[in-house]
Amino acid sequence: MAKKATAKPVVEAVTTASEIATTPANSTIPANEPTITINNKTYVINALPQEIKEKINVYSIWANELAVAKREVFKLEAANRGLSLELENNFKQLEASVSSAVEAASQETSN
Repeated sequence: MAKKATAKPVVEAVTTASEIATTPANSTIPANEPTITINNKTYVINALPQEIKEKINVYSIWANELAVAKREVFKLEAANRGLSLELENNFKQLEASVSSAVEAASQETSN
């Protein structure tokens, strides 16, 4: 049986040109340069080999898709909880109306 991966990802941050770089203030990396931080080390993405840049791009896409999927799950869970409460109320009303009908029928038969 395959073991479930529980280790957290080592990629700590990927910044774009529009974001402020996560490097220390005394760093030589310009603030508008895209960077990636892995294991507390910051790398300039444009200085990396093309293969790594492509993997970083895929990682960013998947991280965004994961965030969207998590929001969708949260939305569906909230909707499901709301519908569950509505169903519970519907069944309470149904039980109350059946009880009333049975009671009314019983009173009619006893008269």
